[in-house]
Amino acid sequence: MTYKSDDVVGRVKTYEAIVKGETIPRPGVPESFRVLVKELQALGLDMKVLDEAEEEIELRDMDEEDDVVNMERLNKQSEAMKRD
Repeated sequence: MTYKSDDVVGRVKTYEAIVKGETIPRPGVPESFRVLVKELQALGLDMKVLDEAEEEIELRDMDEEDDVVNMERLNKQSEAMKRD
């Protein structure tokens, strides 16, 4: 799986990992996929995302919600690294 341009959280986490020299995290769910699921549900389809074991996955569970992206903090870190 790749990082899509509309996976904002994934893009920021990838950038942070590259800047810090850390391991790049796994991709999250692109916003376009979330929109597709919601549109299909709006049409009355019982749309569910399943894992390999055919267990239902909540889309919010596929992202790390505890890890809030703070763009201001990221910009400050980037500026600090440029000065060093």
